[in-house]
Amino acid sequence: MACIRCAHQHLKKNKDDISHLEGKIVTIIEDVSPRGRANYKSVSWAAESDDTLHIGESARIVRIHGSTLYLEAIKER
Repeated sequence: MACIRCAHQHLKKNKDDISHLEGKIVTIIEDVSPRGRANYKSVSWAAESDDTLHIGESARIVRIHGSTLYLEAIKER
């Protein structure tokens, strides 16, 4: 019984883990300078960045803290 309980707690913990979003691309929906908003898969997120990001631009998620995405500009090649 204890093993089932441990597995359930592990699954619940991982269900809320959003670290898999790191590296994903978002669209800026409110200028980020240094704070604004970004959209990922139709969900609006609070966003912060050291870069100035404008509405319509794409950015990469570098880390997540709580419900805030920390972004970096995507450098053109």
